[in-house]
Amino acid sequence: MLTLISMWYYNWYHGGIARRYCMSMSNFNLRNVSPNVMSSLKKKAAKQKISVNSLILQIVERDLGIVCQTRKNVFHDLDYLAGTWSDKDKKTFEQNIKSFEKVDKELWS
Repeated sequence: MLTLISMWYYNWYHGGIARRYCMSMSNFNLRNVSPNVMSSLKKKAAKQKISVNSLILQIVERDLGIVCQTRKNVFHDLDYLAGTWSDKDKKTFEQNIKSFEKVDKELWS
């Protein structure tokens, strides 16, 4: 049993959390944070749906030029399509999918 727990911990530490922090597990307290800064951090973290701690780590890593391997890739290869439909395209699309709004009661009874 101890071997299984040891293996699980090793895999969790080296394959997950430690890699997220580039094999660094140091902690520190940040003191004298002004209410304005804390409020801004909370708002930004809530907007991104992450914790304040994660936001601060992202800011520090970015400003220090540290890139961890587990960062999510953001692709922009389809950005040129955003906002390209005309009103006519929109109406045509909505007409074509109108039949999907009907519920076939025989399938759901």
